[in-house]
Amino acid sequence: MERSPALQGVAFGVSILSFFALAWLGWGTGSHLHTDAIAPVICAGVGLHFVPLARLFGVRAYYATAAVMCLLAAVTFVLAASAPALWTMLPGIGAAITLYATCIALLAWNPAKDLTTA
Repeated sequence: MERSPALQGVAFGVSILSFFALAWLGWGTGSHLHTDAIAPVICAGVGLHFVPLARLFGVRAYYATAAVMCLLAAVTFVLAASAPALWTMLPGIGAAITLYATCIALLAWNPAKDLTTA
């Protein structure tokens, strides 16, 4: 299915705006002395920006990436009250595993693509 350039521009714009909105929220949590919430808010922002990118690039795996990243952020807010180290550890390690797994899965699902050419 061909996507119009206008639709691609809108999807890309929504992706960028959602990322900056959550980055602003993360900055706000830091400036109001809630620095422990910065990592989960950024994790949610990175996850949410995959939703419009999934439609823009036609990659359904990005929806799963977005869901896992947002779930990591939500779980962090629930579990970190009992263990302060989880505020950074859970979203940091969880996001790294999720993003690397997405990358590996997408490369594995397209083995015919020649990665040596530009």
